[in-house]
Amino acid sequence: MGLVALSTVSLGRAQERGWSVEVGADRAAVSVEQRASFWGTDYFRLSHLSAAQGASLAVELQRRDGNVDAVLLAGGHRHFGRSWTLSAQAGLAPRADFYFRRMAEVELARHWGRVVTHLSYRNLGFKTGTIHVVSPAATVSFSRGEIQARVFLARSADFAPKSASLLFRADWDASGRIRLSGGAAVGEGIFDVTSLAGKSPPGWVVFLAPQFRLTPRNLLGIVVTLAHEDPAFERRSAGFYYRRLL
Repeated sequence: MGLVALSTVSLGRAQERGWSVEVGADRAAVSVEQRASFWGTDYFRLSHLSAAQGASLAVELQRRDGNVDAVLLAGGHRHFGRSWTLSAQAGLAPRADFYFRRMAEVELARHWGRVVTHLSYRNLGFKTGTIHVVSPAATVSFSRGEIQARVFLARSADFAPKSASLLFRADWDASGRIRLSGGAAVGEGIFDVTSLAGKSPPGWVVFLAPQFRLTPRNLLGIVVTLAHEDPAFERRSAGFYYRRLL
């Protein structure tokens, strides 16, 4: 898992209301100090969205070199008037070897017209340690899209290093059927595989995530990611997700 989260969900624009199901997968070729590794993710998510609130429940299978960690995730948000939104998410994988065993995140957002400011806190408990992440952000919406800048300030409760990284991403509606999303992150300790080793190496991530509306109720997305951390961590991944409004 990366400490910088690259979600397939729109940054904050209105999604279709009602029930939906989503399935997705990605596969990644990873090199750590010239040792080849294979990572992957498969997931299923059930969501419900109304005008005032939303909730989701998901199951993930995280894969690394033949080892599989199963993860249960639940999250939701609620709007308070037109100005405030409170979001929360929790995850549990009590038998995980390399993935988190527990995760909790809460975010408070303030709406200022086209601008939204965010502040979140995430706690990640791994087999070998705990990581705390504080993340301020700002999102600006315009007629056909939105942009977001987010800072991640991470600290390990078990190791000395602290790290900071910056994520910039954007969504743009190219047409009624195509939405283009992408972005980049740069900073220290972006991936847990190095942060849990007591290091905060510099690195970067770039990603592209086009989304295609096949029909009014069916949506297909593709996500391609390239990442590097000094001195010798490389990750190249490709994945897809399919969402259906019920």
